[in-house]
Amino acid sequence: MTNSKSTKRALFTSVLALLMCVTMLVGATFAWFTDTASTGVNKIQAGNLKMEVSYKNTSDGEFTVLKENTNVFMENALWEPGHVEYAVLNVKNIGTLALKYNLGINIASETGSTNVDGKAFKLSDYIRFAVLDGDRTGNSVDRDALVAAATDSKLIKEGYTAEDNMTAGANKVVTLVVWMPTTIGNEANHKTSATAPSIDLGISVVATQYTHENDSFDNQYDKDAQYPPKTISVTTAEEFTAALKDAKAGDTVKLAASVTGSSAFTVNKELTIDLNGYTLNSTNKNTLKLASGAELTMKDSSADQSGKLSNGYVGKADVTMIDLGAQAKFTLLSGTLEGNEKDNLYSIVIGNSAKKECTVTIAGGTVTVPERQTKSRAISASNGMTLNISGGQIIGGLYGLDLYTGSHATVTGGRILANAKDGRTDEYGTSYAVHAKGEATLTVGSLSVESRPEIKGIKFESSGVKTELPTITLVKGDITNPVYSMEVKYNYSLFKLGITADAPVTFVDDTAHYFLADGLQMVQNGSTWSVAAQ
Repeated sequence: MTNSKSTKRALFTSVLALLMCVTMLVGATFAWFTDTASTGVNKIQAGNLKMEVSYKNTSDGEFTVLKENTNVFMENALWEPGHVEYAVLNVKNIGTLALKYNLGINIASETGSTNVDGKAFKLSDYIRFAVLDGDRTGNSVDRDALVAAATDSKLIKEGYTAEDNMTAGANKVVTLVVWMPTTIGNEANHKTSATAPSIDLGISVVATQYTHENDSFDNQYDKDAQYPPKTISVTTAEEFTAALKDAKAGDTVKLAASVTGSSAFTVNKELTIDLNGYTLNSTNKNTLKLASGAELTMKDSSADQSGKLSNGYVGKADVTMIDLGAQAKFTLLSGTLEGNEKDNLYSIVIGNSAKKECTVTIAGGTVTVPERQTKSRAISASNGMTLNISGGQIIGGLYGLDLYTGSHATVTGGRILANAKDGRTDEYGTSYAVHAKGEATLTVGSLSVESRPEIKGIKFESSGVKTELPTITLVKGDITNPVYSMEVKYNYSLFKLGITADAPVTFVDDTAHYFLADGLQMVQNGSTWSVAAQ
C-alpha cells in the first residue's frame, strides 16, 4: 500500500513538473505582434505600429500629410545663386507601439544640361542642403539665417540618413534647407536652348518596432526587428557601388540616371535593381557578378520599358555580362538585358562560369544579343544551372539557350529565338533557339500553366559518348523550326523525345519523327504537324 501511494505521488510530481516545463516553453516564445481575441468581458488588443509624415513650407502654414508625389517646396522655384528653399517635416508616431525610424533624403531622379561654356553639368554638383532640428521658421522666415545655421551642410548628391525612436503619440520635427551658394557662377548657368536641369528630391521614412514595451521578461523581445525594404536612388557608378554595399537585404537600388562603371558591380545579398528607364553598363568583362548566395531581381519600372543592362568591354577576354556564383539566384521581371557588341564564341548575356549550382528565372523582359551577331549566346547554362522561363523573350545570336551537361531548363512561357544560321552538319540551313549538349535536361510547356511557349528550333548532340545525350520533354508549346540531331548517325537510335500522343505541341515540320518513341507518328494539320498514335 505504501509503495502504491509513493508511486502515485511520484507520478503526480512528474506530471506537474512536465506541465511546468511546457508552461515555461510557452512563455519563452516571442512575437513582435499579437492578434485580437475576446471571450466574454476579457479582451486582448493587438498593438498597432503606424507613423505619419507631414510638412509645411510657410511659417504660418498648416502641416499637410506627405503623399507619394508631394512636392514639399514652393512650386516652380527657379534655382540661381543665393536661392533658398525649405520645408518643415513632422514625423509622428500615431500608433500604439513604440517605434524606431530611419529618415532618408536622396535624389530620386535628375536631368543634366550644358552650361553657357558648353560643358555638361548637373545641379547636384552645386546644390547644398542640411537638416536642422526643430521648426526653424518661427513667426517669419529668414532664409539666410537658415543657411547660416547649416554648419554641417553637404552636397545634395551625398544624401542623408538618420535614425531615431519615439514612443506612441510622440513626434519629431526637423527643418530641411536646400540652397544654391552665392559663390556659384556660370558653371551652373545652362544654355537657354538646352533642357533645364532638374532634380527630383526623394524623402523616405521607414519604421519598425522599438525595444520599449515589456513582455513577461523584459523589453528586448523586438530588439532584432528589421526595417521594411527601402529604395535607394543612384545617379553615378560610385553611388551605385556604395548602394550595393550599404543596402540591407530586400532593398531596391533604383537608377535615377544612366550609370557606367569600369569594374564589375558585385551583388552579395538579396536585392532588387530597378533600371527605371535608364542604362546600367560596365566596361569590365562582367557588368554584374552575383557572389555566392546572392539573390538579385531586376526590373524596369519606367512607363516605356526603356531600361537596359548592357556591357561595353572591348578587350580580348570572354564576356559574361551577368555571371552567377554558387547558389546565386537571378530573376528578370522586366527591362532589357543586351549583351556585348563582341561576337566571339563565349560572349554571353547570362552564364555561370564557375559551373556551380545557381538559378536563373526569366518571368518577363528581354534577354538579347545585338543584331546580326552569329556566335554570341543569350543564356549559356553550364553544369549546375537551373533555368526557369515563364515569360519574356530570349534572342540569341547562335543560340538563345545553350545547355550543357548538368544544366536543367524548364520553359513554360515566353519566346526563345536565335538570329544566326548554324550550318554545322545541318542540311536545313536554319537557326536554332535551343542547343542541348550532353546530359542536359529541357522541358517545354506545362499542362498546369496557361501560357504556351514558342521555341524556334531545337538542336542537340551527345558529349562525345553515345549514352550521354540530353533529355528533352515536350509537354505543350510551338516548335517553329526543325528538331535536329548533330550526331553523325542522323536517326540516332538512343535518343527519343519525351512526348505523348495528342500532346498540345505543334511543329513547323515533321523532323521530330526521327526521335519519336515506338507507336507514335507525325500527322499534318494544315501548316503544322503534331504527334499522334499510330
